[in-house]
Amino acid sequence: MLTVAGSVLALLAVVEWASHLDYSLGILYVVPIMIAGTVFTRIQVVMAAVFCAWLRGQFGPPVLPIEFGLRFLMATLAYSAAGLLVVEMTRNRRTVLAHYAQLKLEKELRMKAEAQLKTLADSSPAAIVTLNREVKVLAANRAAADMFGFDGLAEMQEASLEQMVPLLANALAVSPNMRHLRTSASTWAKRKDGSHFPLTTWFSTYGEGAERCLAAILVDTSEEVREREREHFRHLLDYNRLLAGAVSHEIRNLCSAITVVSSNLARNPGVQGDADFQALTTLVEGLSRLASFELGKREESAIGAVDVRTVLDQLRVVIEPD
Repeated sequence: MLTVAGSVLALLAVVEWASHLDYSLGILYVVPIMIAGTVFTRIQVVMAAVFCAWLRGQFGPPVLPIEFGLRFLMATLAYSAAGLLVVEMTRNRRTVLAHYAQLKLEKELRMKAEAQLKTLADSSPAAIVTLNREVKVLAANRAAADMFGFDGLAEMQEASLEQMVPLLANALAVSPNMRHLRTSASTWAKRKDGSHFPLTTWFSTYGEGAERCLAAILVDTSEEVREREREHFRHLLDYNRLLAGAVSHEIRNLCSAITVVSSNLARNPGVQGDADFQALTTLVEGLSRLASFELGKREESAIGAVDVRTVLDQLRVVIEPD
């Protein structure tokens, strides 16, 4: 731009010097000033205006010094005004372009972050939902639709979870005056088909008044509950087997003692042929076999190698509070 401005200025000077016109081309000197104003600062524009005003005066007809001074001053003011106008227009344009570039960059970053968050939410095995004040779904991922039995995200959109997860509805109802509510809870939820399932949720509220919303992460803990109950059942069976074994052991001891007494009585000729004595002996033998039946049904559970560090870490979690 400075090369173009200098070329135009030189061309004007050459034309005026070679043509010896009776009139001045001073109005055209504003062109190089305006071209240079796109890259000059304010001070540089004023200095260029002073130079153009002086150069213009060199090719005019002879005049009095006072008239030359007035023309020089007026030309300087005109050229400076035009150049400063271009400077401000250029500066404003650069500012707008910089803001536009910044907004474009922020938009691209925001869209990239939103795409990453959307991918994270869609691929999450845990259900993620956002509810408004009426407990209607504002946004949800695919795992949430599958958890509650909806055919897809479109069907779940704007659906109400007030009856499906009463805990979340209560959280929105009891916290209108609380600034923030962040907590976790375990509860029971209901699917679209009416079936119930255990649910663990982490949720928080945000917004004020009619704009109050709730964001929650939901996890179906049915499998954990089943595993826990199976483990409790196995423990109950072990305890019952242990109790039955203890009782059977005591019965076997009593049967052994009765057998010894019966053997001693059998040496008595008068008692050996008695039918009641024979029946008593048969009952004792049957009771002894019944008490020993549990020994043959015992199954040893498979024992595998375990990591002692893992066991100690789990033990620490259990006993640490105490």
